Amino acid sequence: MTNVLVAGDRLVFDVQFGSALLSPTTTTVKGSAMTSSSQGALCYESDLLGLPPVNATYVIPGATPGTGLVSVTALAEDQVSVIYKDGGKPVVLARGKFEARLQVVTPAVTATGAPDPTPRYDGAGSFLYEGSRPDVE
Repeated sequence: MTNVLVAGDRLVFDVQFGSALLSPTTTTVKGSAMTSSSQGALCYESDLLGLPPVNATYVIPGATPGTGLVSVTALAEDQVSVIYKDGGKPVVLARGKFEARLQVVTPAVTATGAPDPTPRYDGAGSFLYEGSRPDVE
């Protein structure tokens, strides 16, 4: 069985985003499914892809830190249930890694004073939840 993601669970973004190192960054999920478990409303894929970007600090080798916005860009195929649906829409399964992106807002600055030329970095993240969860599949 696989656990379902519910409102209040957290997304944890990996530290490594390409050549950039991200400060520890998390965000809380808000579920919008009609069905709720005792832990909260179940989550649809659109709940994760529609989350507002999260502020983060990043560094690249030999540079002072920069800032950016981190967001979920895609879920893995096995993270969207093919069996369990709520209101006709599949719910998210809390397993594996999702794809994420760091969009640079204030570039890191190298020792020579040059700004980081990379506008975005791709990375990943995972789910963090506590307690029991509804099981599906």
